Amino acid sequence: MVLAPKKTRVVNSNSKEYSMNQTNIPGAAAVSSELLSRSEAASYLGVAKQTLAIWACTMRYDLPYVKVGRLVRYRKSDLDQFIAKNLRGA
Repeated sequence: MVLAPKKTRVVNSNSKEYSMNQTNIPGAAAVSSELLSRSEAASYLGVAKQTLAIWACTMRYDLPYVKVGRLVRYRKSDLDQFIAKNLRGA
């Protein structure tokens, strides 16, 4: 008796059926509330949105970011560390 291999279903991020519900991931709600969009992060730092894009592209500053698909997000804690690290004369 030969058993047929079990069929597996591959779901990728482009599929409409794919969804990442934050309630299914422990701690995801806390992380997502900390993530800021590029516009929000730029406003928080007092720079233009395009400035953050240039910094990321040229790696001018060590400012970590998170890629969520095509979106860029910044952790508030990373922005606070960036500010503290670049504080001069205080």
